[in-house]
Amino acid sequence: MEGILKKKVSILRGFEDKWFKLTEDGFLEYYEIKPSTISQDTDVLANQIPCYVSGFGMKEGGLFNMKWERRYFVLSDGGFQYYTSETVTTPQRTVSIDDIKGVANANGYRGKELVFQLVTKHRTFYIEV
Repeated sequence: MEGILKKKVSILRGFEDKWFKLTEDGFLEYYEIKPSTISQDTDVLANQIPCYVSGFGMKEGGLFNMKWERRYFVLSDGGFQYYTSETVTTPQRTVSIDDIKGVANANGYRGKELVFQLVTKHRTFYIEV
């Protein structure tokens, strides 16, 4: 079954639009923008996507998981994406370029060097490079 579900969900700060896509194996994938607007070829490895810049970095976890996790990041026309490794084809998350509100230096954040923050409407990502 293939399709896209748009649902309003409460995320502590109020209601926000979220997009979910049902995969062939029955899981829901989460997107901040409508999946059909994301240009991604599911047969292409993360390290082979045409992009402006890519590489490994450390990302601070989400709301309840503040642990730093190693991820493979890609900045392309399709947006800002991160993957669990460079040899997978499905991103853990994609942030549309239009959803990025700003990027700032955050050196010294939680004792880390070379950190920047990527600010979106829904979340601020902290990434160490």
